[in-house]
Amino acid sequence: MLKSKTKDLVVELKDSDLSSSQYELMLQVENHMHDLDKPEPDYPNLVDTLEMLLLEVEEKQPKAALITKEILKTLENIGI
Repeated sequence: MLKSKTKDLVVELKDSDLSSSQYELMLQVENHMHDLDKPEPDYPNLVDTLEMLLLEVEEKQPKAALITKEILKTLENIGI
């Protein structure tokens, strides 16, 4: 259930008005989501990528920042 919610949030975030660098980070996040049941790569892992994205969108895109924070919270709740 939480993994599904996280994937839905990623889709919602991807549909936000993102710059090209933010979109690239979003693609990295999406790649991690596809492999949630596999071990994380060394760096950047999913949480690191989301935190980088949050720094990019926090000031100018509050909706995208809220979605990113919700994804991070959901991942924390499922132990990632």
